[in-house]
Amino acid sequence: MFENTYLNAAVFAVGGFTVSFAIALALKSRKHKLQASPLTIATFFGLFVGGLAFEVSMARGLDPVYIPFMQWTRVREIGYTAVWISFAKNVLPLVPAGFLIPKVFKKCDKLGKATVFALLAAAITALATLVFHNFNADCAVGAFLGILIGFGLFAFVKLFFVKSKFFAEPQMSRKTHIGSLAVVLAVYLACVALIAVDSGGEFEKLNIFTPDNPLPSSITMDVSLVTERSSGMTYKTAQADAAQGAEKVAVAFGMSGSAQSVEDSDIQRRAMVIDGGKSVNYFATGEWEYTDNSFIASGEGVLLPLTEYEKMAVEITKNGSLPFNQYSVDDVSTGKKKDSEGNLANSVSVYMLANGANGTIQGSCEVEIIFWYDGTVYSVNKYSADFEEFKSVAIISQQEAWELAISGGGAHTLWATAVSANMTSVEPAYWLEEIKGTLQPIWMFSGTAVKEDGGTADFKVFVPAMVY
Repeated sequence: MFENTYLNAAVFAVGGFTVSFAIALALKSRKHKLQASPLTIATFFGLFVGGLAFEVSMARGLDPVYIPFMQWTRVREIGYTAVWISFAKNVLPLVPAGFLIPKVFKKCDKLGKATVFALLAAAITALATLVFHNFNADCAVGAFLGILIGFGLFAFVKLFFVKSKFFAEPQMSRKTHIGSLAVVLAVYLACVALIAVDSGGEFEKLNIFTPDNPLPSSITMDVSLVTERSSGMTYKTAQADAAQGAEKVAVAFGMSGSAQSVEDSDIQRRAMVIDGGKSVNYFATGEWEYTDNSFIASGEGVLLPLTEYEKMAVEITKNGSLPFNQYSVDDVSTGKKKDSEGNLANSVSVYMLANGANGTIQGSCEVEIIFWYDGTVYSVNKYSADFEEFKSVAIISQQEAWELAISGGGAHTLWATAVSANMTSVEPAYWLEEIKGTLQPIWMFSGTAVKEDGGTADFKVFVPAMVY
């Protein structure tokens, strides 16, 4: 197969057309009765094989997909354009073949018979993706819908061209016309409904996971809680341009070169900049990775004080490659990695949290920076989408938030059953609401709990702070 999806489909379409045209001509010359002209038969099989090749190529390089069209759950993260393009690329390739099915197979004059063809196309597509790449439910379901939509369009167009020689056969009942049109409308309305449900208001209520075990009944508070309400800034997902993003990151790390698009699925499409041993992979979601594979270790190496890596990590977050102005260290860990020649050497991973206008962002927007023992940067990974300031909103007071927390609202990180706890601080922070893709303000309480076995555990309590 060719690397280019469109070239792949075109070559297979031409091949399918040529082979089927030759076979049809041979059968016709031997006086075999054909249900359609050799040209129509060849066109159908050319379109079918080309569409199948396109579907299979779409699965190249992807992990197995068992639940179809899960990209709709990420619409706010990757944007409607990417979702619609991906959906169209899965469905449209086999629509032309579905349109010609009634002309090639004259007995396929009912929606039920067309459904059998659609299931067969889906099975062939599923098997092909499994054999050549990984099983992909998007491609299989897309093939099924493509055949049905094509058949439905034929039945619909036939209503307006009854006297046309092309649409004269096969004869179709009113029930078939209505059912076929219903299929086309159902697919369309399902897509519209997904958009309508997702685009209700500006904000979706933040739903933070609540652990099964409650907070202890005995809690003391070493911090005074403010009783007045205030306001805080929110952030919304910013649409990312992979090529521009890759070049921006490359410049920030002193690289030269232009971004090159990498053909992939529309959900995982990306652009790359390569400069010697350095590379940037920037995804359409806004996630990116910078890697420098040019380092050669001198033995395992001696680590610097961990605070030195923390300082260097903070400086890297100021180079203009990241969406937020400030990042703070969350965790530091040591390990070993292989250099460009396969030598094992000491490394340090520094995990950073982004800081919004009103506090740190919890559970999202992390950045991981990996250093070699001497402070050379091995990689920088940005794990989430880009965000931009949205609007200022009213937030509840610290006192209101705590009352919500002890009544079962919010979430906490105290996984063991505790008999008592002491809260030592409260600060504003952010949490990602994934349906609308907004960062919303929360109140974050920190404390120490005494467990049933007498041990202690530090924990945090997160409470949604936005007034909806």
